[in-house]
Amino acid sequence: MDLVSSFVDATSVLGADPLFRRWGGMCLTSCLLGRRVWTTVRAGRPLYPHLYVMLVATSGFGKS
Repeated sequence: MDLVSSFVDATSVLGADPLFRRWGGMCLTSCLLGRRVWTTVRAGRPLYPHLYVMLVATSGFGKS
């Protein structure tokens, strides 16, 4: 099982939507990777990945 799936399983007791929990796991993975993973487009200029996530739903839907 990968890190995101483990996060979704571990947070199942929260009652939040599984899709929101999956995005939370992706954010967690992104934070853990930090600036240790990159690619390059131009020689000597690293390009770091960024992940911005905004959960949008009605009040009481389990976004937190």
